[in-house]
Amino acid sequence: MRGKCFGTKSFDDTCGKAANTMAGSTAWDAVSTVPFIQFSLQNYLNFFALPAALSLSIGLMVLSNIAGKLGSNRAKGRETIATTGLLLFILLSSAKTLLSGVGFDILVNKDGITRQYSRELATAQLNEREKTLGQLQTLKNPKLLNFQSSCNALTEQLQRTDKDLQPKAWENLWVQAFGEYKQQESMRGLTNQQVLDKFGGVNQVPGVCKRYELQQAEDLKEASALQTKISDWRVKIGSVPPLTFLRQEFPNVYSEEFIETKPGQIEIRSGQTIVTQAFQQFFTKLLDPSKVLELGVSLFWMVMSVILSLLATILLWALSRSKEMKMSYETRLLPYTQQLLQAYQERLPLALQQARQRNEAGQQEGPR
Repeated sequence: MRGKCFGTKSFDDTCGKAANTMAGSTAWDAVSTVPFIQFSLQNYLNFFALPAALSLSIGLMVLSNIAGKLGSNRAKGRETIATTGLLLFILLSSAKTLLSGVGFDILVNKDGITRQYSRELATAQLNEREKTLGQLQTLKNPKLLNFQSSCNALTEQLQRTDKDLQPKAWENLWVQAFGEYKQQESMRGLTNQQVLDKFGGVNQVPGVCKRYELQQAEDLKEASALQTKISDWRVKIGSVPPLTFLRQEFPNVYSEEFIETKPGQIEIRSGQTIVTQAFQQFFTKLLDPSKVLELGVSLFWMVMSVILSLLATILLWALSRSKEMKMSYETRLLPYTQQLLQAYQERLPLALQQARQRNEAGQQEGPR
């Protein structure tokens, strides 16, 4: 971390503490970065997502350490590089700290994320059906409104068209609105269901006004059945787990969103959905004072990441501004250092010889 031109024992200890703090901060963040990257890449890399996540996480850790090292050298002429390195370290640490709680929550609470997502999906399915029920009961179904609009337009044109003066035009409008005479006769006396069976559905029934009439009856019939279902679902969703509810009542949604990896172990199928849900759930609880404690160890992990990142940044900044650090990179001191070392090397054999001589003299005087 420091240069080679100056160094003392106390200064080396300070540099060592700063280096250890920086390394600890980046290593701490690397642990929670791995699951975040792994599940983000799972849909694309499958089994290679974990090795790729490990490689990227280690790469970011090394890059952060290099940036911190560059940030400590604020010697003359390197101020810009040092500032850039420190800013890069701060940006990388901030990004990893922001995602540290989410990544660690994926690591230790994937089952909880799955359960919460299934609960939200079950609620969304019920809300969607209730919205549909409201449209059916108030005759606001988009398909019905389309038939109604077309029927009203044809009826108005019929009223504006003189049957005697424009018989052909009037007849064409009538056929579009109500169908041909023989078709009308074929439907006479049939129930709505019989008419639908005869023509194969509402869209195939001749005459848009007749379609509007049949669709209105079908919507009211469907609304009655759907209201009964929703009542049953509301009772059931409060008595069974959401995953069980989805598997029994909405099997298509269940199979699209979840997968059973082991007997009794169900996970979200898409890795990107896991990351999205973990991010949303974590920060929703973090911003809600009544739920923040539910984050448990994930919150602790994020708080420690914040503390370590701040401490490392402060230490790096303080070191880069210290005189000792600048002196360690001061090249004018290097010749003096080298001269001193050379002098020590030259004097070392003589000093050792003198020490031996004093030792031998002491041994000879001893017996006398």
